[in-house]
Amino acid sequence: MASDDDGPPRKRIEQALASLGPRDAVIGGSSSVRGFVIKFRSRRHVRVADVDLTGWDGGTQVHAALPAEYKAKDLATLVDWLRSVLEARA
Repeated sequence: MASDDDGPPRKRIEQALASLGPRDAVIGGSSSVRGFVIKFRSRRHVRVADVDLTGWDGGTQVHAALPAEYKAKDLATLVDWLRSVLEARA
């Protein structure tokens, strides 16, 4: 289960999901107990991934889980979006 340490990352992801634009790779998402279920575009495909937030050593670990059938480019698309959201300065 996500700890209190994941507050800022969780809020950043929630804000990014609430303000998605038509050109964003991520096209939707919903909050779950451990993180988020994210729907995103990779090339011409729509993909779904679990993004879990776990408190760790004074911070937060972010785990992205995708089906094994997805390609490395699919994972890269999601990670690029997460990185841009989590590295953004408020």
